Amino acid sequence: MLIWLLLSFIPLSFQFECGVGPDWKPDIKQYPHQGRRLETGLDRGTTFEPIRIHFDYSNLTLTSTELDTLRDEIIPSIQHWFQTVLKVNPLLGSLQVPQEDCNEIPIPESHKTEGIANTDFAVYLSNINETESSIIAYAGPCLQDSGGRYNVLAGSFTINTAIFNTLPKHQAIAVAIHELTHALVFSPDLYTKFVKADGSHYEENELYQEVFYENRGKSAILITLPTVAEKAKEIYGCSSIPGLELEDYGSGSAGAHWEMKIVAEDYMVSVLPDFPAYSNLTLALFQDSGWYKVDFSYAQSIIIGNNEGCERFEDKCIANGKAQPGFCTESKEMCDYTRTNIGICGIYNYSSELPTQYQYFDDPYKAGMPYPDGCPIIISDVKNCRDPDASADSSFGEIVGEQSRCFEASLVLDTLNKESEIWPTCYKVVSCEEDKVVVGVGDQTVDCPFSGGDVTVPGYDGVLTCPDSSICKGIVPCINSCYGQGKCPKGTCICDPGFGGKDCSIICGSTCKSCDDKSSCASCYSTATLADGICSCPDGSTWDDIQKVCMPGSITGCPKECNGCADDLNCAACYDSMTLNDKNLCECPSGKAFSTDSNSCKTIEGCPDSCNGCDTPQTCLSCYDTATLQNGECFCPEGHYFISDTNVCQAYLTEGCSAGCEYCKSSSECVRCSDENAVLYNGECKCKIGYFPDEALGSAQCNKCNDGCYSCESLTTCKYCDDVLGVIQDDGTCICKDGYWNDSDNTTLSCYECRTGCKICDGYFECNECMDSMMTLNDGVCECPNGMFINDTDSTNIKCSPCNERCESCYDEYYCKDCKEGYVLQNGQCICGVGYYDYYDGNTAICKSCTDPCDETCGANAPCTKCASTSVITDDKCEDISIGFKSSFKNGVITLLFSNLNYYLTKQNFIVKSNNGTLYDTEYWWVERYSDNIYKIHTDLTSSDLPLTVTLDFNRY
Repeated sequence: MLIWLLLSFIPLSFQFECGVGPDWKPDIKQYPHQGRRLETGLDRGTTFEPIRIHFDYSNLTLTSTELDTLRDEIIPSIQHWFQTVLKVNPLLGSLQVPQEDCNEIPIPESHKTEGIANTDFAVYLSNINETESSIIAYAGPCLQDSGGRYNVLAGSFTINTAIFNTLPKHQAIAVAIHELTHALVFSPDLYTKFVKADGSHYEENELYQEVFYENRGKSAILITLPTVAEKAKEIYGCSSIPGLELEDYGSGSAGAHWEMKIVAEDYMVSVLPDFPAYSNLTLALFQDSGWYKVDFSYAQSIIIGNNEGCERFEDKCIANGKAQPGFCTESKEMCDYTRTNIGICGIYNYSSELPTQYQYFDDPYKAGMPYPDGCPIIISDVKNCRDPDASADSSFGEIVGEQSRCFEASLVLDTLNKESEIWPTCYKVVSCEEDKVVVGVGDQTVDCPFSGGDVTVPGYDGVLTCPDSSICKGIVPCINSCYGQGKCPKGTCICDPGFGGKDCSIICGSTCKSCDDKSSCASCYSTATLADGICSCPDGSTWDDIQKVCMPGSITGCPKECNGCADDLNCAACYDSMTLNDKNLCECPSGKAFSTDSNSCKTIEGCPDSCNGCDTPQTCLSCYDTATLQNGECFCPEGHYFISDTNVCQAYLTEGCSAGCEYCKSSSECVRCSDENAVLYNGECKCKIGYFPDEALGSAQCNKCNDGCYSCESLTTCKYCDDVLGVIQDDGTCICKDGYWNDSDNTTLSCYECRTGCKICDGYFECNECMDSMMTLNDGVCECPNGMFINDTDSTNIKCSPCNERCESCYDEYYCKDCKEGYVLQNGQCICGVGYYDYYDGNTAICKSCTDPCDETCGANAPCTKCASTSVITDDKCEDISIGFKSSFKNGVITLLFSNLNYYLTKQNFIVKSNNGTLYDTEYWWVERYSDNIYKIHTDLTSSDLPLTVTLDFNRY
């Protein structure tokens, strides 16, 4: 085993390194069925329903605040993600956990006896508090069904509060989803229990394949399950790969993560990026387990390596000094691959010479972190350009916000008389045009051609280096991974019902179906009505948050400040130090406020500088002598400002100020403009972006640009729209260009891409006109005729293109949905049916019959390797056999009486069809060998399903 020893290390802003060392391994127990046949498993429903996860908090040692945060803010988002993405056959009855512990976490007694109601998977939580450890969390399965589908029933999840509690919410959610995925599916101990559609397990040669990559100089183990392989080929554009590579470094990581050299962004790599993608790759593993049905519409895009081809797998990450996408060669700050962050190239010095397959530089001691095979990656920990709260250096004209991206520049204000070298900096993408991007720098805009080169910006020394067209056309990561609370097609979050915001982080009011912010509903659930941003129930009814409907009657509760209630609204008693007021409510003494952490009154913190004592946060009790108290705030007299060093109000100058300045400290230092729509810039008042100076009244007055216009010269002369996807109209207003829709009110413009194939739409699922005349609208979605697919290879010419000649319908030119008569669908390809083989007549492939009655395809005139169901192989040929039997049906049991059976049969040998030829799903049936010539098939059928047809297939196993 290769041991990597780092002598120096550059810290990551969010380095969640999964794996807890060689001594920890999940202890997975099989469910004891006590006399039941193991083939049946626990009783489950026949339909797939959202997975129900129960979290047990009884072993946590957290403060009440920490527990509230975990239980009320983190866990609900985790449950929401799993329930929207995964479906299972639900357990019928309660889930009993008949063991003492789950990976050393004690199991409550009630879980062993009564069980847990309405639960498919139980999670037992615990915590450690190790400040010196690099561990954030770890999890694993501990109980698995021993029959049926072999689903995981219970798992453990341990968090290190010393680190976990410091994470932003979206990162804490990502860590938890990552770890619970280990417990549910992504664990080497579980792979051999995955089940195929016929209920059998995968053989090892069906699960894995070892591949030697000559250019990389190493072997790799790939998971070769069908859906994983399909999605990997689709994402990376390499049709020859048999599957997806597993991580091979680290005792706690190898085999349980995707290889970071190949997969950079999926949430199941060993070191999570800042914004991990819940991608098709891991969702495919859930699907291939046979335990879950997956909603792939929640998959987020893999950007790095997308359609890169087989080079991603076959070649080194750095060759001849050139790096593959996502990797880097110089240890310095730089823009990351999607230009959404400023990061640093992680190159480290090791204590011993590295093997040649991990050497990328002249110095054999130098490489990146071990997980991506030592390939240096860009660690996005310096600045997130899209974060509106990130620091922006005005001396460089820097702008942060949702439309900002990372550029290389040496710009610095010319008034500072400083020189700067080329450095990554955040600037705003104001507009994307056919051959250029318009970039916002400070209060200036500059055209940057896609052909490259350097441009200058008025008011700044230095240059801005122009990027290529990917700055506008490239997909970007989902903001904060949509908090696991929405879909993210092509980098844009579309929130699930009940959530809002650009990153779906806002939990709407309980009656809101969607919202702009916590206090303003955008739409309501069906039984509530919207008025002034509020969803209300009709008179005489109250909102039921479980069913999401208005229910007759009232639902009430005791106020949190009460230590017991007399009725719905009146306190019966108060906590210590509180008093009951004349409204029968409990209140704290002046200067203190009630804390639910301790059910007591605490001194107010966060008092403003100008207050001389507070009643509640931001509410003053009194002011210093020169300030005046008004409605709980302290104000200096008009024309004065507060100086905290001396606690006095100082007067501004009102004379000798520059034009448009109301107050100033000197003629060159204005502190307040006379127009609220003007902003201070270098001590002068200028109209802020979105406004223009009124020439008739002098430059001191600013007028608003037209609706949807970001920057203008006059009311009818708009320079740039609010959104880079906007189009300027003759009247100076902006609308979204074809293929996009405005998800905002009429005063602003926020363009989102219509569903593929749609030219004009009012929403993602509300298309009005399609791109191609051959397309038809079906419930707001553009569809091509049968036998064609929406071809978006050329974004300027999206059209219907024909499927290949064997497809009846298809996803694209490579993958079929259904096949034409005579063909069989296999892994997205239409192949010749049973007993036929491909024969190429010139450039045309046709199906020819095998020479024997084969049950698989064969070569021309070649002997069969597997015979048809009623045949066996004899002397390299298939010969028909005939076995007679009589059958009967009673109480759901099919009894078969054979005359002379010389074979041992299993469930897979029996084929049961309805009267109209429909094949029954035997997944939950079981077969009993009553004697040598009598078999009983235990089914879920009734007499209403008669008549039935039973046949035998001796080649199924």
